Amino acid sequence: MGLSNTSVSKQIEEHLGSPTRAGIFLVTCSLLLWIFLIIINSTSAPELTGTFANLEFRVNGTCQQVSETESKCPVQGFVLNDSLANLRLFVLNLEQQYSGYGSKVVVTGRFINSAASDYQALVRINTVHSFSEATGIDLLVQDLRARLPNLVESVSGEGSKLLPGLVLGDDSSVTDQLRKDMIYTSLSHLTAVSGANCSVIVVLLNVLFARFGRVWANLVAIMGLAGFVVLVGAEPSVQRAAAMAVIVLIGLAGGKRVKAVAALAFACLLLMLIEPWLATSIGFALSSAATASLILFQPRIASFLQKFLPVNVAALLAVPLAAQIGAQPVLLLLDDGISLVSIPANIFAAPLAPATTMSIGLVALILSYISIPIASILAIIAWIPAEIISRFSSYFAGLRAEHEFLTLPLVGGVFTALVTGMLLVSFLSSRRAFLGMRILFSTVVLSLLTLGLLGSARSEIAGGSDWVIAQCDVGQGDAVIIRSKGLTLLYDTGESPEMISNCLKTLRIDSLDVLAVSHFDKDHVGGVDALAGRVTKIFSTKSSAENLSIFQQLVTSGAKYFELGFGDKFMLGDFEVQVIYPRTVSGNGGNEDSLVLYFQGPFEILLLGDVGKVGQEEIMRQGLITNIDVLKVAHHGSKDFSEKLNERLLPKISLIGVGAKNNYGHPTAKLLDSLKKTGDSWVVRTDLHGLSLIYWRELNFHVWSSR
Repeated sequence: MGLSNTSVSKQIEEHLGSPTRAGIFLVTCSLLLWIFLIIINSTSAPELTGTFANLEFRVNGTCQQVSETESKCPVQGFVLNDSLANLRLFVLNLEQQYSGYGSKVVVTGRFINSAASDYQALVRINTVHSFSEATGIDLLVQDLRARLPNLVESVSGEGSKLLPGLVLGDDSSVTDQLRKDMIYTSLSHLTAVSGANCSVIVVLLNVLFARFGRVWANLVAIMGLAGFVVLVGAEPSVQRAAAMAVIVLIGLAGGKRVKAVAALAFACLLLMLIEPWLATSIGFALSSAATASLILFQPRIASFLQKFLPVNVAALLAVPLAAQIGAQPVLLLLDDGISLVSIPANIFAAPLAPATTMSIGLVALILSYISIPIASILAIIAWIPAEIISRFSSYFAGLRAEHEFLTLPLVGGVFTALVTGMLLVSFLSSRRAFLGMRILFSTVVLSLLTLGLLGSARSEIAGGSDWVIAQCDVGQGDAVIIRSKGLTLLYDTGESPEMISNCLKTLRIDSLDVLAVSHFDKDHVGGVDALAGRVTKIFSTKSSAENLSIFQQLVTSGAKYFELGFGDKFMLGDFEVQVIYPRTVSGNGGNEDSLVLYFQGPFEILLLGDVGKVGQEEIMRQGLITNIDVLKVAHHGSKDFSEKLNERLLPKISLIGVGAKNNYGHPTAKLLDSLKKTGDSWVVRTDLHGLSLIYWRELNFHVWSSR
């Protein structure tokens, strides 16, 4: 039997309670504080830059393994020059032997500005001075985190790597491809421990300790929740969910029912007062917006859908719809379009997560201390929905990639937020609604519009103006642009002045701080004349006077020429750039004289010019490079390459500048197979994708292509 409008209204009132002045005051205060802190954080946030001699920190988050020896770790709080700072860092180049939870490490290295809202800076480590292993509770947490992967080591597939993420928020084992797929289909929230996980803990402990009375049961639930937060790590979504749950439990222990909206607002208010950086955390904003939307709008959406669908189906659909509507303005900061597959993906995948994350997975983890065989059986049962979720994610990501109509273009955050607000008001309109309730709803819609305004600022060009790397479509040639902290470097120009000029115009680039020329073949320097009056510095290897004469017009218009050699270094914003090839220069300007640049900063980039197999293997023997995030593939993907180097580099993204239907057979099938076999690299080709932009958002790569 369906629910009437009257019964739905009663459910809303029972859940939210009549809007009180105190509740509306809390919501208003939290939103005003949020907006104030966003402004403060964006204008006067501490900027950590430069090198340091001794940085001491404790690993208190989940480290992501990036190679057999290295991990990347989030860190909350550190000591620098005997001063304690409660800021969040993301530590790069930390060897795996030092990355266990609770480990205390002292290092030398360099701060790098972070493009991620959840981290105040990145740290690139040079040397580990001292190290001490975890002890006490930290050692127990480390052991618990390690047990779940061991319980499912007998099964294959992505589900075994995803399971720790669903249970503990530990997504360190998730492959890059699955991580991309889950972001692409809006399923990444499943690996962010939040309200659903905390609710299961609270309900379970209340049931187990109910006979001791309400007060004791709730106190035990609070302690259990605190232990769970220590286990999974204090990520922003976890902090929000746990704080909200504790507020509700304290109220219940005192015999008072705390209204859900007031609890959410109070939790956000307290957390932002304690840790102001949370105001600019995407994870915190997503968690809060989705929770608010579920609390306020899910019952109304379910009531509306019941006019067309069975009750159970309507209730099932209402949850992802409400969460998506609330989260969409925030998602604009992460994605370059609005995905039409995210709702069906969540409808199929999201219901599987609670059973996996808590009811089976956590029980298996606890039982592993009593009986490994029983725990393994339960963990494998939990693996089944995890595997299904991973397959749904891959399927819907592939569907979106194949069909452009499944991605609405990003036309601006303001427009999207306005549509969101109109939808919410239409669902919430009711003759029974109180004036105070309407004020509360209007306040929430206003907050969504504020977040939408932040999103609209990113839509100035293509998929957003905050790209870091651009690969221009200059036909059969190379032209790669790298930006950092307002500085811009162009690596090669392609053959056509018109094509490179059009690319710079599209990207709204009027001037270049650096033009770096790999070598003097026409398909790399033919477009130089288009840059007259727009270049500050020119870099190249030593070459003949005839080759260098192509820079004459640029020098005449004010550019300064610098000859670079092996080992030379320079800074481009947050990147330290080093010349790692060639050691000796013939001077003829050919392929083997290519200027190879290695960028170390927020992530690592290698630009190979047209270096062939012999030169690539010499680069490999230097031992300077292991993993690379972005690789500019040598010589347009020719067959003259080193598979051994690809095995060493394992690039996440491979850029290939190549003309459509070229006569050289570039890129060769052998090269493409090598990139797939050695690292399953994300290959971006100008013949297939045209102009492509690479973004570095929230410590993840996103790629936008013009076709």
